[in-house]
Amino acid sequence: MNKNQSAKIRFTKAWIRLVTALWRYNSQILKKYGISGPQFGLLRQIELFGPSSLTDLSRFHPSHLSGLTQLVDRLVEKGWIVRKRSEKDRRKVVLELTARARRVLSREKPVGPARVLRAMEDLSSRQASSLAGAMERVVDEMLGDREEELTGELDLRDLEGAFEK
Repeated sequence: MNKNQSAKIRFTKAWIRLVTALWRYNSQILKKYGISGPQFGLLRQIELFGPSSLTDLSRFHPSHLSGLTQLVDRLVEKGWIVRKRSEKDRRKVVLELTARARRVLSREKPVGPARVLRAMEDLSSRQASSLAGAMERVVDEMLGDREEELTGELDLRDLEGAFEK
């Protein structure tokens, strides 16, 4: 086996470990708190950006607006978030975390994008760029011509600024 084949196998094993870990983490969150991984991720998103409208949240969320609305409705019903009028624009409704949600988020380690960024902090810019390029190529290959269908209308252009806050 040459170095390239070995690296491909290592990458594939790491990918499987990551997917398995995310699945297990999502299962633990569901069992522990009664909410799904995507719901927990939405709480993290509100934690990161602060009070947010549905439109704000939809920019970084893979669900269509109708699916996102259902996620939000369930979180409101379960007491994780509240809907309030925006202080800046009273016509706008924003979603805010409840005290319960803030307590739970402070106890649970971040997963997903926040954890990825933390894990990459010690990489050199060359290593980070190489990893990003490889990941983009693999994801492009996996999604193929179904990207819009599978990812919805994600707008990730402002993601860099979100994590600099």
